[in-house]
Amino acid sequence: MAGREYVTGYQPYQTDSEDGAPSQFYVEDEEAPVFVRQREQNPAARWHHIENLDDFFSRLYTYHQRHGFFCMAIEDACQLIQFLIIVLFAGFLTECVDYGILFATEESGTKHSFADVIITPCSCGFSIPTVAICILIALAFFLTRALLYAYNLTKYWEMRQFYRHAMNIDPDELDNKTWSEVQSKLIEAQRNVQMCIYNNELTPLDIHHRILRYKNFFIAMINKSVIPVKFSLPFIGRFTYLSNGLKTTIEWLLFWRPFSQNISPFKDPYFIKEDFKSIHRRVYFSDELSRKILIVALLSLIFSPVIFLWQILYLFFVYGSIVKNEPGFLGSRKWSLYARAHLRHFNELDHELNARLCRAYQVSNDYLSGFMSPLIAVLAKFVSFVAGAVLVVLICFTVYDEDTLQIEHMLTVITACGVVLSTCRIFIPPENMVFVPEAKMIEILAHTHYQPIEWKDKAHTSQVREEFGQLFEFKAVFLLHELLSPLITPFILIFKLRPKSMEIVDFYRNFSVDVAGLGDICSFAQLDIRKHGNNMGETGGEDVSDDSVETYMQAEGGKVELSLMNFSLNNPTWAPPEQSARYLQSIRESAARDCRQTTTARANPLTDSVLGWASSRRVMDTSAMGASLAGVPGSRSGGMYGSISNKVLRGTLTQQTGPLSDQPIPGGIIDAMAHSNSYEGFTLGIPSSEYNSSEMSLSALYMHELRRRKQRPHVGHTGYEDLGQAREVLTDSELQPVPQFHTIDEELHEPPSSSSSYTNQQS
Repeated sequence: MAGREYVTGYQPYQTDSEDGAPSQFYVEDEEAPVFVRQREQNPAARWHHIENLDDFFSRLYTYHQRHGFFCMAIEDACQLIQFLIIVLFAGFLTECVDYGILFATEESGTKHSFADVIITPCSCGFSIPTVAICILIALAFFLTRALLYAYNLTKYWEMRQFYRHAMNIDPDELDNKTWSEVQSKLIEAQRNVQMCIYNNELTPLDIHHRILRYKNFFIAMINKSVIPVKFSLPFIGRFTYLSNGLKTTIEWLLFWRPFSQNISPFKDPYFIKEDFKSIHRRVYFSDELSRKILIVALLSLIFSPVIFLWQILYLFFVYGSIVKNEPGFLGSRKWSLYARAHLRHFNELDHELNARLCRAYQVSNDYLSGFMSPLIAVLAKFVSFVAGAVLVVLICFTVYDEDTLQIEHMLTVITACGVVLSTCRIFIPPENMVFVPEAKMIEILAHTHYQPIEWKDKAHTSQVREEFGQLFEFKAVFLLHELLSPLITPFILIFKLRPKSMEIVDFYRNFSVDVAGLGDICSFAQLDIRKHGNNMGETGGEDVSDDSVETYMQAEGGKVELSLMNFSLNNPTWAPPEQSARYLQSIRESAARDCRQTTTARANPLTDSVLGWASSRRVMDTSAMGASLAGVPGSRSGGMYGSISNKVLRGTLTQQTGPLSDQPIPGGIIDAMAHSNSYEGFTLGIPSSEYNSSEMSLSALYMHELRRRKQRPHVGHTGYEDLGQAREVLTDSELQPVPQFHTIDEELHEPPSSSSSYTNQQS
């Protein structure tokens, strides 16, 4: 990149008017004149040449996801008031309540009211120095948030106007629009308004790069283990830890934030400091980054008591009533922050990730619930019997005579019995549960898209259960992590993140790329198969998996390939680069070749992945699955099954054991699709999002199977004696190789045409 100059600000932009004279719009140069004639003629012209497109597009996306101006304004106001209530109520409880009267420790023969319990006048904790300091800090933070709220209101209103005037979306119609529709409107608005001066046309990838610039960097750092999230302690063993506090601190250190220019490697929202990417100064910047991490860690340690107190108050007020009403809440599960970063695709928006994880929630919960210990279940049944018996008797007493509640600690005992009863139910498996761990794990993979190869055929082991449990953790564990975050985060920064300062500097130098008009983005987010692919499919070419340099540049777990497939499905109008398009086409052709082999008894990656998912369901969803599999030659989605023969696929889905036939079930949904002239998801009555979800699920299973066979070769079904012969056939096929890069499973190729070859292999 040496010798190249990049423009960080916008320059005067001129267009020719009808009479040929130049007409000037917005400029960033303060000395240049600014003309506003176009604003008066066109209200949307105010958004011509937006200075910070990252912030603008992020707010545009947030506005849609949070349902518009009034929802955002009221929600933020409620959060602001909630913060103030927690602070003032905590101070009130500290000094303004007479606990002697409240708990009847003072003898009195009269009934007391609320007025007798409240001490007046009251300083609300300000007379206690420690409490007063905490309250003053909280109030200062409240005033800062109040100013930020006022600023955000102006931005919310600006978004409302942009949706209305530039994209022609009325506020009443916002909730009826999907993000894909909004994105299409945004691309159309670029042609009319020219928000970005570097390109006349916006692409979906440009929009995602701006919205997810820092998130893509964070995902890549997690993928390459640059950010420490896995730890090992005596008596605890290996575990993962990533709390909101730790995540926020790391983002503030490594990415651009207001007032963080002197700490962050970014000099502005778009560009990394040039010297930071220089290999000759890597040691200097590594030491500088290490020193800054140490300073931030020490500041976090100093303020940790105040933050820890806030965490206690916040968690108590927010979750206290939930735990009281639903004691089983702590025993339920949620996806950990580490799982959300580990399972997220590059260029995947929040709502797309949430949809995938929500689909995987129930099957993941069923999988982990199947590992209940029989001994613990026996003990839980016994304890629940005792607690239930006591609870029933006490309830009968209170129904017979309500004065029973006046007995000391009666309500406490009733509440405790209810909590114990609800907690024990968590450890008692359902009576009708059938536990098939391998089938559950296949279905989990279909939704999460990522899974270690080592988990194959080991879903029943405690090791896999423990590793998956760190991704899908108990809510009690999540709350414990958040509670202890102020105390743990400084030590992680000092002892774990600081030693990785050199890796962080090298990461930014090796995995950032300067794109004209966009700035520095994560190179993984460009979905460059040749540079960052992980040998997870078929493109032809030379295998470089043993090269240490190329291996370092590859994303782990096939993330780039899966991200490319996911992005192409969610954005069907996006035209991928030539190499990426060739890769997607090779996957479809590979699936088609495997599909033509389904009439034989030989297993291949397609049948293994399709039938694996089908067998993991008691009742197969033929509408969604059929839409994904039946596909259409040249369909809009560009999915891997778009070019597969419908005749063979019908046989694949209708036969789950033995050789696959091509005879469909009469009158079935797949048979109806096969005889339809249009196979688009909408003509089948299937929502586009569900169509893409099913397509991506099967693509993930198929590509994962390719990767597994790549690592553990099984060439018997290929029709060739070794992988070398298979590679020769692939080289001569219609698929052209990518120079010096290899992402092909050597097993996949056109089968031999002669039946005698197949017979010889069988023998």
